[in-house]
Amino acid sequence: MLRIVVLVFVMFAVVSCDKGSIAQGDFQKAALDLWNSTHTSEEDVIEINSKPWSIRVKSKAEAFLFEVSFPNRGIHSMNGILLYIPASKKLCDLSNQSLEPINVHDFDRNGVSEIESQSSGLGQGDMETISKIYQLDECEPII
Repeated sequence: MLRIVVLVFVMFAVVSCDKGSIAQGDFQKAALDLWNSTHTSEEDVIEINSKPWSIRVKSKAEAFLFEVSFPNRGIHSMNGILLYIPASKKLCDLSNQSLEPINVHDFDRNGVSEIESQSSGLGQGDMETISKIYQLDECEPII
């Protein structure tokens, strides 16, 4: 009996992951299309660097964080973060916030994601790493 239950669980998990990957691919394309329709400058050309992070913003709407690069911008502003909220078709550039995600949690189990991030800087022989945990209220980080 135990073997049958485990097999059913594994089959369900594989099907669930597969459907999620397809949906995230659709959201990635929608986010790119929206970005390209509103940003026409050569400086605003983007490349998506990773799979999207699925999160919930303060309104509990599903959203996706994308790590992107801007290959035509200067070296200090090449990497960035975009937030796409499919329900409202809203796309936000969070690149100037230093909020690169490394993990997503729901610590207080309220349905709103807490995003863990880290950023590092090196200068004058010193290295500094800053860790943050934040939520997003639409396009505004709440730290």
